[in-house]
Amino acid sequence: MTIRVDDKLTINFPYSMEDISSTKEGFHQIAGFQNVVGTIDGTQVAIIAPSGETEPLFVCTKGFHSINVQMLEDRMAGSQSALLGDSGYPLKTWLMVPFTNPSSRAGDRYNNVHKRT
Repeated sequence: MTIRVDDKLTINFPYSMEDISSTKEGFHQIAGFQNVVGTIDGTQVAIIAPSGETEPLFVCTKGFHSINVQMLEDRMAGSQSALLGDSGYPLKTWLMVPFTNPSSRAGDRYNNVHKRT
C-alpha cells in the first residue's frame, strides 16, 4: 500500500505476505534485527496559522505553525513482527526502542544496531 504525502514524499507499507517477508529481510540485512516490518516516528506538518487564543499552541520548536503527525500501519504479520521506534516511545512487545542508559556492552551494541537500522 502506498500513500502519497506530497510531491516529494510517499509512504509504502508492506501489504501482502510476500511484501512483509521482503520488508523483514530488508531490515535484517541492514543490521541484523529480525522480524522488523517498519519504523515509527512523528513529523511536523506545516499548517495555516489558526486564529484566536490557541494560535501559539500550534507553533512548533522549529518556529512555524504545524501539527505533529504520526502514522503507523497496524497490519503486522502475526505476533512475530515488530516496529523500531526512538526513545520517545515506550518499550512494547511489538515496539523495540533503544536503552536509555545501557549498562552493558550488549546494551551498547543493541543501541548501535538500532540506530543504524
